[in-house]
Amino acid sequence: MSEVKVDTISERTAAGGVTIDGVLLKDSILNTDNIAEKTAAAGVTIDGVLIKDSVLKIPGGSPGADKVLTSDASGNATWVAASGGISVISQWNMDTSFNGTSDPVQNWTEAGTPTTGTLPGTSGITESSGEFALPSTGYWLIAWQVTRGGGANTKCRYYIVTSSASGVWGNRTYQETTTNNDNCQSVFILKCDDIAENEVRFNCQADTGTNTTTGSGTTFYTGVTFIKLADL
Repeated sequence: MSEVKVDTISERTAAGGVTIDGVLLKDSILNTDNIAEKTAAAGVTIDGVLIKDSVLKIPGGSPGADKVLTSDASGNATWVAASGGISVISQWNMDTSFNGTSDPVQNWTEAGTPTTGTLPGTSGITESSGEFALPSTGYWLIAWQVTRGGGANTKCRYYIVTSSASGVWGNRTYQETTTNNDNCQSVFILKCDDIAENEVRFNCQADTGTNTTTGSGTTFYTGVTFIKLADL
């Protein structure tokens, strides 16, 4: 005889459970190294988790498009919105040239969507009288490019300036040009932990009033790029 059919199997082995063909049934626990699918193409569902055709489906815990499974310190898993990566990119042109010193540099215009591709996220960056306010806390890359036009061959000093508290500003980077038709770049990573206090502006200090810093509403001669690198 190769088959036994019964309605009930009673455990009689001193709490050891019942083992059938290598599968242990004990205290409402099924212990096996392999579960074979026996329900046509429906797959196998164990306590709400579907395993089917090499696909794992976990419907519990509010799943949704583009969510990721994460756990707390105790190993309890939940579905949460994916985060990380670059979320905001914004470029601003200085749209009008000026001579000599400007503190802060003004006349800014935020660039629109590039001709190919799209910028991630709505910028949310605002500017007033040359001072930039960031829309959220995090680590921000600030890249400033300056193009110097005509004028005397004297020194122009350019700074990225940030505030650490309301009304308290400090120079973060320093670049300079000493000849006409020159350019320079500077980069700073700002840790913004308070959007009301961590603001940004740019400063030009010129030795004479005849030095021209070149601006344009259509070409990126003098401008700044803001990139949010990560949350705090």
